[in-house]
Amino acid sequence: MRNQDEIVFGRGDANALSMSTEPAEEAEINDEIAPEAKQSSPPAQPSSLLTGTRPLTREETRRALEELRRVVIDVETPAESHRNILREAMIEHFIGVRFSDPDEWMPRVPTHLRSGCDPAHKKYLGQICDVINRMHEGPLN
Repeated sequence: MRNQDEIVFGRGDANALSMSTEPAEEAEINDEIAPEAKQSSPPAQPSSLLTGTRPLTREETRRALEELRRVVIDVETPAESHRNILREAMIEHFIGVRFSDPDEWMPRVPTHLRSGCDPAHKKYLGQICDVINRMHEGPLN
């Protein structure tokens, strides 16, 4: 059996660089792993801002809308990023005017912003309003 220095640092003959292990060595290596480390659990997922009903800060509202874009809209109805109903300019506008009712699409969203949106994305206006309606100005206690 070769010592570790021969394998790691390449000392010895050319055969010393071989990384193959014998079956007995593999068993020894596997026995050293703690049983709980062998069972991999999925990494903890960060909590979604889209679920729940608690009030959101302005920044959380922004992140919730970005999450809606990323996990729902981009998956269900992909479009070029500059045509997405939740592109940065639209998020800024929706938060700025507290866009809260899908029926306000025409009177509260300027033509230059509306016309750039993929028409298929209008079906998400209700979900967008649900997020914005949770926005709370001021400190949350």
